[in-house]
Amino acid sequence: MTILRFTAPCVFLAFALAAAAQTVAPAPSPAAEEALKLEAFTVTGSNIRRADAETALPVTILSAADLDARGAGTMAQLFETIGAAEPSGITEINNGPQLARGDVASVDLRGIGSGSTLTLLNGRRMAPHPISMAENGVPSLAVNINTIPRAMVERMEILRDGASAIYGADAAAGVINNYVSRTYVGRGLTLKGSMTQHGGANEFNATVFEGMQLGKPHLSVSLDYFHRDALAAHDRDWAKNADLRVNRKLPAPWNGIPVIDPATGTAFARDNHFANANSVNQWGQWQRGFIQPDFLTFVGSRPTGNVGIATSATPPAGVATMAADGMFYLWPSPSGVSFKQTALSKNLDNAENATFSNWNQWKMLVPATDRVQFATFADHAFNDRLSAFGDLLFYRAYSRTGREPVNFKNTDEQGIYLPAANPWNPFGTRFYNATGAPNADGTPRLAGTPADVSLWTGIAPGQNSSDGLKPRETEVYTYSWRTLAGLRGKLGDSWEWESAVTASGAQTHEYEHFQMRESLLRQALARTDATAFNPFPVTFEIVNNQIVVDQPYKIRPPSMKGSMATRTASAARIFLWGTRRSTAGSGGFSTAARSASRAARRCATRPTTTSARASSV
Repeated sequence: MTILRFTAPCVFLAFALAAAAQTVAPAPSPAAEEALKLEAFTVTGSNIRRADAETALPVTILSAADLDARGAGTMAQLFETIGAAEPSGITEINNGPQLARGDVASVDLRGIGSGSTLTLLNGRRMAPHPISMAENGVPSLAVNINTIPRAMVERMEILRDGASAIYGADAAAGVINNYVSRTYVGRGLTLKGSMTQHGGANEFNATVFEGMQLGKPHLSVSLDYFHRDALAAHDRDWAKNADLRVNRKLPAPWNGIPVIDPATGTAFARDNHFANANSVNQWGQWQRGFIQPDFLTFVGSRPTGNVGIATSATPPAGVATMAADGMFYLWPSPSGVSFKQTALSKNLDNAENATFSNWNQWKMLVPATDRVQFATFADHAFNDRLSAFGDLLFYRAYSRTGREPVNFKNTDEQGIYLPAANPWNPFGTRFYNATGAPNADGTPRLAGTPADVSLWTGIAPGQNSSDGLKPRETEVYTYSWRTLAGLRGKLGDSWEWESAVTASGAQTHEYEHFQMRESLLRQALARTDATAFNPFPVTFEIVNNQIVVDQPYKIRPPSMKGSMATRTASAARIFLWGTRRSTAGSGGFSTAARSASRAARRCATRPTTTSARASSV
């Protein structure tokens, strides 16, 4: 950021027109001319001294009245009203594991990405939010605008053009400079609240602020508290079901029901594009076969001689069947849990549609948030040529959100499978033996080679019936601070100088509950006794020399849930410090110390807390 100050005379000429006679009044005499001297002001986005009429970069200035007219209680709400800004990917509604979560918001000028929009406070940088994420495939690291004291902002300058030549690559989309008044005298208390018609996302905000002139020193202080309740998707009729064909009352054929030709009675034009129910469920897609020595490759096949299974695509309810490559599906048919060789139908008038799960019952639209923010700005004039100034800001926020229960599949957990030795495996050693000898407890076995089972599409035990793994809960603690101390003064009649040292930091801690550790899951799948993990929603038995469904199965707490569950934690920190000095005068030049920051990379999610740090000078 470069500060350029200058003064210049301005001559104001008054002209009067006599409209009726279309005559021009005589020009005023030189004695009537008034020379107006402009106050020193800051120019954002230029190192070149120039007259205002020659400014090449477009700067939008929002005054305190403009900001108040928008009625925004928080900085995030304020920037939503800026036409040049597009919705940013770094926002509080994120709840995925590789996204910036918690009480965070950023600005994205011109849709280039929030990492290309530089946000300043009084012309100086702030530490960015520690967690980065990809926006349009590009990693972004941006300032959390919720850390800016809204009540103290006097005006905002938005440089709507690229300014990377002045500020660096993080200003390629533009610059937003938030100015806090250093001369305000007065006090205020603001109380704001909002309630939604159908509940959820109710807000309360309290802000107290004061500006004091204590002789030569001036002090501004603000304290802000913000609370918002969570809003879940199931709190709204339009969002409680992910299948839009159900909750939007769409007409045929977009509701998944075909249109009937009145002349012929033939159904046609079925459309399931709005069927957003999830294929990740408790029933799953599976493959019988054998894991290879690399424990990644899986070769699927039917049992030799089709022992124990039916080869028909429509076997009796509960009787095992599979495709030639060993692939099979389970689904809750009207006659009971059944096997199927091919993918299940999403048609609303087909019973197979009940297989798919509704993730919106756990989805959070807006997280619960509590935020406290403190800011103070101090100035002290030693004389008319030298003054000192300083800032102190602190911000703390707690956010809570949630999402669907954990699931697992062989594309994410590479090569994950159910070993043949697992007693719940319907094609394993408890159901097949080379000679067909019964088990030690007398239960029968078929003559054949025991096989493994690969876990294909996402499988979440008990997800459809809501009696299995618990939905995940995410807690995010975010902290930010900034200190600044500087001096400014005058040299001669027209030179001004300013120098300051600033240090700022940001830190975030994320905790996700009811997560599953992959290593423990694999151990549970590999057990050979009754404590082994059963990923199937049912148990199996042998009837008439065929593998058939026996009865529903529920995960046994706490031995099953507790043995694999874990709480993941991750942390990231950014520390930014540097100095900047500027000089301006009639000579028409300005210099500034440049700084380059190295972004902190997000730590991999692990069971123990980890951290990363970045600094700049």
